[in-house]
Amino acid sequence: MSWPKIFRSFAFMIACSFPGALFAQAPTADTGALPIALSEEQLQSLSIWTPGPICPPPRAYAQRGRQRVAPPLTAQQIQYRDSVRALGTDNHHFVRVELANGQIRTGAIISIEDASFRLRDGIFASRSISYAELKSPPVHVAAVGTHIANGFKWTGTVTGITGLCILAIPLLVVFIPLLAAGVISD
Repeated sequence: MSWPKIFRSFAFMIACSFPGALFAQAPTADTGALPIALSEEQLQSLSIWTPGPICPPPRAYAQRGRQRVAPPLTAQQIQYRDSVRALGTDNHHFVRVELANGQIRTGAIISIEDASFRLRDGIFASRSISYAELKSPPVHVAAVGTHIANGFKWTGTVTGITGLCILAIPLLVVFIPLLAAGVISD
């Protein structure tokens, strides 16, 4: 299941539980009106407070928020960018990337930008690689071992979560009636 589908299903579950949460609130008759005028004790407690720090001028915030402009790409980096764009962003096609520091990464290209691209080299891990870091252009590889390793990681993750849920069910069956009866207090 892709990430947008997961987020949509999560939003759908929240939207379905929202009306139930609305009706679970306390009735409006139990709440009284808030006092408009402050009592003498409240006024005295407010006069004890010291003023907070003075905010810096708005210009300081604007200067901090400026984005840095990336240096222009060299001819070799433009060639690397074109080869990355030719490979495309297919989650099932793996590429081999050799970096200038000697590292070799194998993964799927998940996004391509003007100055860099994002390579997913695990089931959750991804890394942004700038074209200046590359030693040679990325090459399409079969990466059968990486596919198998990622499959084992996904299997272990799903099995672990399922196992924890199965272990939690007997505990909930025992503790929920005890909580409801008041034997165990919050």
